[in-house]
Amino acid sequence: MDFGSDGEGLSLAGRYFLDEIKECKNCAFVPSSSSNTMDIFAIIVLIFVLVSSISASSNAAVVTENFNVVDYGAAGDGTTDDSQAFLKAWKATCNTATGIPTVIIPERKTFLVNPTVFSGSCKARRIDFLLLGSIVAPTSPSTWKGLDPSQWLAFSGVSGLNITGSGRIDGRGDDCVSIGDYTSDIKIDHVNCGPGHDIPDRSTLLVIYSIGSLGRGGNSVQVEKIYVNNVNFTRTTNGARIKTWQVGTGFVRGVTFENLKFTEVENPIIIDQNYCSVRGACKELKIVCLSKQTGVHISNVTYNELFGTSNTDVAINLNCSRSVACTGIKLQSIQLTSVKSGQKITSNCNNAHGIASGVIKPNSCLSK
Repeated sequence: MDFGSDGEGLSLAGRYFLDEIKECKNCAFVPSSSSNTMDIFAIIVLIFVLVSSISASSNAAVVTENFNVVDYGAAGDGTTDDSQAFLKAWKATCNTATGIPTVIIPERKTFLVNPTVFSGSCKARRIDFLLLGSIVAPTSPSTWKGLDPSQWLAFSGVSGLNITGSGRIDGRGDDCVSIGDYTSDIKIDHVNCGPGHDIPDRSTLLVIYSIGSLGRGGNSVQVEKIYVNNVNFTRTTNGARIKTWQVGTGFVRGVTFENLKFTEVENPIIIDQNYCSVRGACKELKIVCLSKQTGVHISNVTYNELFGTSNTDVAINLNCSRSVACTGIKLQSIQLTSVKSGQKITSNCNNAHGIASGVIKPNSCLSK
C-alpha cells in the first residue's frame, strides 16, 4: 500500500489530518483538546504500524540464511586443510530450500582447500557464495594424485549460483575459472585477474578466464550464454580464451567478452581448437579429426570494447577447427598494442568467419 500526497490508502480521518497539515504551512500544530490529541496520535500510530508491517512483509520476501565455513570447523590459518568444513557448509546451504542460502568465506582469513567439487542439485532457486577472505590451493602436485590435475574448485550440477565478494582465489598455477562441457547462463563481472602462469607472487588473485578444455576424449560439448564483462588481465598467459580438444563434438555459442583490459598478456584474444595435452601429438590428431569429421562448432562469439597490451606478436589468434568452421564471430572496437614500443602486432585466423566493426587494431583477419 502506498500513502501518496493525496492521502490515498488512508481513512477519512487520516485524509483530514493530511489536509490540515497542508493548510498549516510553516506553523506548529497545536490541538484544541485532549480528544483531538488522542485522535491525531491514533492516526500517527496507525500509519506507523501500517508502514512498519508493509516494510517487514517486503523484507521477509527475501530472507538470507548464512552458512559461515568457520562455524563448520574451518581454521582459516592458511595451513590447515579446510576442505571438509567447506563441504559441510556447502551441504547445509545446498539443502536449504527457502530464501537465499549463502556460503560465507569470512574476511581476514586464509583457507587452504584441496581439490573439491561442490555438487548439486540444490533445493533453493538461488545460492550465493560470498567470498570475503582468501582461498588458496595446495602447493604439492601429489595432492592431485588420481584426480583431474586441471581442476581445483568445481561446481557441478548447480543452478542459480552467484559467486561474489571482494576476496581472492589463489590457484597457484593453471586456470582457476574454467567452463566445462555442459554449462550455460554464466555471468562473470568486475574481476581483477593475474599475474598468471608461473608468476611467483602467490598473494595475488590468479584467474584466467577460459572456456575449455572442451570435448576431451571425444566428449560432446554444449556450452552457451556465457557473458564476461569488466575484467582486468595483468601479465597472464591468456585473456579471452576458448579452447577445445580436437576430437570433441557439439557446440559453443552465444559467448560475449566485453569491456576487457589487458596488461602485458601473451594471448589477449585466442580460440584454440587444436588443443592437446601432449606436445607434438597435435599434428597426428589433425588427420584423425578430419577423417571422423569431429570438432566443436563455435558460433556467435562477440568481442566488444577490448583494449590493452600484448606480450606477443599475435594479439588476436582465432585458430578454429579445420573440419567445423567458427561462424558468427564479431570483433567490435578492439585496440591492442605491443608492450614493446614501436613493435607491430598482428591477427591470425584459421577457418574463422564473421564481421568486424569500429576500430580494430590489429586489423581483422576474419573471413566472411
